[in-house]
Amino acid sequence: MRRAGLALALLLATACSRGLVVERDGDGGIVSSGGVVTGHLNHITGVGQTWTAGGETLCRTAEDVVARIVSIEPVKVVGEVRVDAIKVRSAYRQPADEGFEDWDPLTELFNGPGPGPPNGRPPAGYLVPSDCDRGEPLGEILTTMTKTGPGGGWLEGLQVTYRWEGRLHRFVIPWTFALCGTKTPVCD
Repeated sequence: MRRAGLALALLLATACSRGLVVERDGDGGIVSSGGVVTGHLNHITGVGQTWTAGGETLCRTAEDVVARIVSIEPVKVVGEVRVDAIKVRSAYRQPADEGFEDWDPLTELFNGPGPGPPNGRPPAGYLVPSDCDRGEPLGEILTTMTKTGPGGGWLEGLQVTYRWEGRLHRFVIPWTFALCGTKTPVCD
């Protein structure tokens, strides 16, 4: 019995030593397109209106990386907005020679009013699809917010937790999504 207890303690100690790895964006198995500010002007976004910002991408840092998302959460939400959903999906960049009238919201990176494309899914379990070589699908984060008051507000940062090589990893994407209003200095 004593040996079994000692073995269990050793197993737990080993598991705990392989805890969460906190890293900078791109230092582990995933890199984002990070650092982009997405704002929607007050005259476009009225109180009660919902908007989905996509285009924030996740890519593997190497072709052989197998990384699964555990969660994606806002770091900070400020002002009169509500985060309705954070979803993911696989999508493609719109070809540079393609006009807006040819844009396909089901297969190409999304940004627009409403709840976003119907093929978004909860992040948990999502396998990041590629290392974002030309022509391959990208992992796209779709963040949906509603403006709840005339002051507007914003989301600062997305915290991404994922599993890679048997360990949990976490990084923050330095991203801002604003629904501008009378009290949104990030929109100035």
